[in-house]
Amino acid sequence: MSLLTCEDRVIDGKTYQIRCLNVAEGRKVYHRIQKLMAIVGDEDGLKGIDPVFAAIFAGALDEADVDFLVQKFAAVTSVNFGGDPERVLSLKDTKVQDELFAGNLECMFEWLSACVMVNFGGVIAKTRSALSDFGGKARDSQPKE
Repeated sequence: MSLLTCEDRVIDGKTYQIRCLNVAEGRKVYHRIQKLMAIVGDEDGLKGIDPVFAAIFAGALDEADVDFLVQKFAAVTSVNFGGDPERVLSLKDTKVQDELFAGNLECMFEWLSACVMVNFGGVIAKTRSALSDFGGKARDSQPKE
């Protein structure tokens, strides 16, 4: 029995089963996406926007970052095509990735975002809160004109 969390997310009509990364892989991915954390904490600019889309839009994730995230999260994701238990396939298989994401990169980024939130949603929420609190305190301490 695995103690790693697994969450199902429906994306583009398919059910993605996303497991949490183990602690060693989670640390590597977390350090790689710390720049994403800075973007999603921007209370004025990108608050409420999907974190992966926000990071890509802001230029915080480059091609190497996206490739890294796809590789790490594909290892812990399977997808169910149409509810058929015989059609649950691992995203480690690049042919499965092609079937899902070729011509549909938006779906790929939605999947990456779901993976980020399954693995780091709590950290992202705390980061947003801390940055918001810090921003409010910094504004409150500014001299009044």
